[in-house]
Amino acid sequence: MTTAEILAELPSLAHEISAGRLTVDARPVPLADVEQVWRTDEYPSQRVVLLP
Repeated sequence: MTTAEILAELPSLAHEISAGRLTVDARPVPLADVEQVWRTDEYPSQRVVLLP
């Protein structure tokens, strides 16, 4: 996809998110633990989100 194609989809994506039809199974992890989290596959179905 080109940058223009991605940008063209953003309004639709924002609508789906705000309507609650798009969710992400996120796992918040402190930035200090980044090395530990990256070395494991303990959370294969979750998206790791690093927190300051």
